[in-house]
Amino acid sequence: VVSLQRPNSDGSESLVRIWIVDQDDSAWIEHGEHQSYWITKLSESSAVTLIRRGETFNYRGSIDLDSHLLYHKLRREKYG
Repeated sequence: VVSLQRPNSDGSESLVRIWIVDQDDSAWIEHGEHQSYWITKLSESSAVTLIRRGETFNYRGSIDLDSHLLYHKLRREKYG
C-alpha cells in the first residue's frame, strides 16, 4: 500500500492510500473512476507522486482502461 498525492479541483492536494502492484518496469494503481478529477488531469500533466516506504517517488501516469483486468489479476496475486 502506498500514498497517492492526488490533486483536487480546488487546487489543493490530498494523500490517499491505495493498492499498488509492480510488473516489470511498471507500477500499477487504480483509484477512482476514469472521470475522477485527478485522473482527467493526467491528460494535461502525467506527473504522479507516490509515497512508498516513506520515500517520495515521481512517476509518469496514464489512463489505461484496457488494463483493468490485468491490474486486478496482479493485485490478487500480490495481496490474495
